[in-house]
Amino acid sequence: MKVLSGIPWQLDWNITGLSKRLTEQFTEITKRSVEVYLYTPGRRRNLDKFRIRQIPIRALKDEDPITSILNSISFSHAFSNIVEKQDYDLLHCFNTTSLFLDKRPFMLQTVHPPYESIREIICSEYPRSKKYLRKLDYYDFAATLEEKEYAKATMIVASSEMAKENIARHCGIKRKLIRVIPAGVDPSVCNMNYEKRKSDLKAILFPNRISVLKGFHYVAEAMREIRKAFPKSVLIVTNRIDEFESDLLKHDIEKLQKMKAIALVGYLPILDVYRYYRMADVCLVPSLYDDLSLTVLESVAHATPIVATANTGFPDVEKVGIQVPPKDPESIAEAVITLLSDDELYAKKRQSAESVIKKYYWPNIGEKFMTIYNELVN
Repeated sequence: MKVLSGIPWQLDWNITGLSKRLTEQFTEITKRSVEVYLYTPGRRRNLDKFRIRQIPIRALKDEDPITSILNSISFSHAFSNIVEKQDYDLLHCFNTTSLFLDKRPFMLQTVHPPYESIREIICSEYPRSKKYLRKLDYYDFAATLEEKEYAKATMIVASSEMAKENIARHCGIKRKLIRVIPAGVDPSVCNMNYEKRKSDLKAILFPNRISVLKGFHYVAEAMREIRKAFPKSVLIVTNRIDEFESDLLKHDIEKLQKMKAIALVGYLPILDVYRYYRMADVCLVPSLYDDLSLTVLESVAHATPIVATANTGFPDVEKVGIQVPPKDPESIAEAVITLLSDDELYAKKRQSAESVIKKYYWPNIGEKFMTIYNELVN
């Protein structure tokens, strides 16, 4: 079986979580007698039967949020020209790559929450300045394009039941046309049989980008209460600061720095991040909205209890941690303090990790994709 795919983003294949997810996803699929040709604006690369091919585009470069969508549209047009010239069995598209695939059947996999849902939840977080109103325009524009793609797709693959329900609600897509296949983890990197160190210094990991949508502001608020209970606790951030939103979040960072309560490690290759999962006592994923955050799975894969919102799209939070409402720093603080104070509860959450993570192993995820591939091809 030959599969053509396209993503409109230029990814760093050695660092970003999305690039790691796509590499492992397609590598697993190619173990089942499938050839995958993935077209991107970035560099070409060969991974056995998974081949990454470059489509050069003249990318616009400015600070306007809309620019990234215009670049994606440009890529989508170029990708449609490639499709016209290729023989293939299946088209496996990602957001904004199917805009010009007239009358061609395709599967659309979405790897982020529906834009309409993002706008709905983030609108109240932004000031009414020109800069942030333009960002809301970006979400409106992206949601319009997304709705058109969903309407044309033969089948849609979402990462969580939450995403499925929101696609159906916002875009009017029949639920039977939306399948749920989550992100996965490599069984070989799972590390659950080790003892957490005992220390007054409590390492609280925030493995996501410092941004509004990832809930960083509420983490910063929660840290003040956590420090009252555990004065030597420190927030470790293993990702970058969102440049666009840095003016909204810099005061939170500065306050934590004055308290000596934060360590900004920066953007790390994904394999280096695993060391921090093992070192951490608790992992925080209090996203306002996410689409089965990979960081949740990685934390569970290293038996580090999580504090996460239901809006991460992960249905098993309570088995391996404590679920909290979005935008609720008091609940975040209470959950962290509870986990760090109750040894029996903490051990129970860690012990549950192995049984929970198994269904997210990549071989199982690969089988789910093959079921859909065969259904569509036949």
